[in-house]
Amino acid sequence: MIKRRINFISQELVHDPLQVRHYLAPYLSTNHASEFPLETYDQCLQVFNQEIKSKGTFVITEVEPNSDRLESKEGKVLLPYKHPLFNKSKYAALFAITLGPMIDEWIAEFFKAKDYISGYMLEAIGLAALREAEVRIRREFHVQLNEVNTNIKTISHTLSPGCQGIPIAAEKELFQVTEAYAIGITIQKDLSLYPLKSLMGIILAGKDLPSFQDDQCLYCNKKRDCLYRSPID
Repeated sequence: MIKRRINFISQELVHDPLQVRHYLAPYLSTNHASEFPLETYDQCLQVFNQEIKSKGTFVITEVEPNSDRLESKEGKVLLPYKHPLFNKSKYAALFAITLGPMIDEWIAEFFKAKDYISGYMLEAIGLAALREAEVRIRREFHVQLNEVNTNIKTISHTLSPGCQGIPIAAEKELFQVTEAYAIGITIQKDLSLYPLKSLMGIILAGKDLPSFQDDQCLYCNKKRDCLYRSPID
């Protein structure tokens, strides 16, 4: 079992205005959907790069194929829940990421000052940063798989509590296994995460896993029997 903590470099998390525009689009009116305020983007990106301290923690372990739970090779139960992909997995990466509380405070200040576009822009930058941090966890998972000389190349989509058949209650186990508390994450009574810009999830690897690529859901004709959206019995 490998455990790591990461201090992300903010300047490396957000570098593509097109990706930020994707997250900003829902906040723009239909009359201004084609516009992207570059000056506001530059100002908010400067705030993000200077003020936001993003952190991550992850555990990579070999797992025992088992449809009833996610269990390490050593016999430790990581997640006591059923999922069809667990039985097809050989390795798992369990992770937690947070951008910290400062970004939520900045967004609140923008809205308090009625600078709504800056608030929405920083929100979009935060979402893009979370996505990039997750991508970097996936890359590290690839690196670790190569180091153990495994020929497993198929890595799953990220499974998150409350999505893809993983119950929201799984946050409690992920919180302990990843030691998310060490990077400042807490779980609220309603099972939401604090800070708000935080994410926990599981990435699986195995020879028999169905492949997954970004955006392939838009074009796939197997939505009805997709293992990534299978409910838990």
